[in-house]
Amino acid sequence: TKPARSYTLSIGGAYLSAPAPWPEGREIEIEIALEGVRACLAARVVHTTTDSTRLAPASPIGMGAVFTDVPPNFEALLAEIVEARRAKLAG
Repeated sequence: TKPARSYTLSIGGAYLSAPAPWPEGREIEIEIALEGVRACLAARVVHTTTDSTRLAPASPIGMGAVFTDVPPNFEALLAEIVEARRAKLAG
């Protein structure tokens, strides 16, 4: 188990801010709670950012992961939340 916070979230995956990210290719589980619904999603790390590889000092150290198994009911909730946030940002 590694502590991490969701930095970005999409239908297909997330970027997790973590002080010691897992290496690329690692299969992981991400526990997510959205609007009172909790799910444990299977994912694969596809990118890591460390102190030596980040592009800007303000960029978070962490890992990008793609979801490999999302329960259908949670996928619908995730899509709804992502779209609502996108619409809010678009103004």
